[in-house]
Amino acid sequence: LFVNGSLTTTVSDLVLDGSSAGVTAGVGRKLTSAANLVVAAGSGFVRVTAPASWQAVGHISIDTSVKVFGVGSFALAADSDNSGAGTLSTAGMSVLGAGVDLISMSAADYSIGGAVQAGSASLTLDASGAPGSTLVLGTNTGTGIELDNTELSLLVTSATLTLGGNGTHSFEVHAATYAGTAAVLQLQALASSIAVLRVDGVSSLTVPQAVLQARAGINISAPLTVAGHLAADGARA
Repeated sequence: LFVNGSLTTTVSDLVLDGSSAGVTAGVGRKLTSAANLVVAAGSGFVRVTAPASWQAVGHISIDTSVKVFGVGSFALAADSDNSGAGTLSTAGMSVLGAGVDLISMSAADYSIGGAVQAGSASLTLDASGAPGSTLVLGTNTGTGIELDNTELSLLVTSATLTLGGNGTHSFEVHAATYAGTAAVLQLQALASSIAVLRVDGVSSLTVPQAVLQARAGINISAPLTVAGHLAADGARA
């Protein structure tokens, strides 16, 4: 299945089924769904040429590996209407284009089913911006947008790994363990003037540089060990 033009649905789902032949999306192509975006390639794979943008009001589901070529960024946004309903599910991703510099994702929840190999591109996972959205990193607490330690280990980059950002209203580090390949790990709660970051479970970050940022304060109430440089800014503008 070759997608050489941008595709948009205005009422319902956008479903691309490449069967065993896979799905190829050309450079600069946008996929926009008024409901869910489903990309299936069976035993094949999905090829994307950056810059590219995929978004859905609801869920984004990709059932096989995505290979990213081209130059610039590849952005995926589930819950694009910020309603709080929209999971981004991926079976894995590999950046194969040397000119790709950013993989960015946003969603109301995540299901990371395979390694996201960003290579030298930076990698960002943020909340969708839904009111009150909380990103929880580490051990499952049963609340918020959860990235457990297994999913965290699948996020691979040699550049900057950013979790949270302008869509995250609060961030909880709860018994998180990171010992990945990123040069910089950023944890951010920046969605509003009352956005806070909390460390409330014993956590360990092994990374050359760790950066904690929030707009309305950082509360560390449990031990946090950083094997590297730590910078914390609780009043980020």
